[in-house]
Amino acid sequence: MNYSLYFSSACRPNVGGEIAGVCMIESDNANTKPEIILVYKPASVENNAFFANHFVFNKGLEHLKATAHELETLTIYTACNVIPKQISGDYKINVGAYQLFADASIDIIVELFGYAQNGLSWKELPKERLLKSKNFIDKIIRDNNKKPEQ
Repeated sequence: MNYSLYFSSACRPNVGGEIAGVCMIESDNANTKPEIILVYKPASVENNAFFANHFVFNKGLEHLKATAHELETLTIYTACNVIPKQISGDYKINVGAYQLFADASIDIIVELFGYAQNGLSWKELPKERLLKSKNFIDKIIRDNNKKPEQ
């Protein structure tokens, strides 16, 4: 079965802020509705936009791995052009807070598609999906800021 994973994330404010993101997973099975995964991480010193991309992408991959059936191909849609280059080995993954999530994502991809990543492709997130994801991200942050302190 062929799957698509769309993901978008943000860190607000960019350094040290809250992370919010959205992933959508859909298959070519007409009887299956797309799955939406909302991701949130409270403000923290290691948070930034780059960390957010890896964090949200990893959460989407974890969900895909757990729920995908008869996975043959995967097309990943993102507005971040660095992650595909890091996952494919064209760019180095530096030591830092995001490394844990980058390495975990590579492990999942290798498990699903092998080191050659046959069946995996990357595409730019269409603008209309990016605009919708920004609305989701704003809502995730608003909703999490409304929660009472534990």
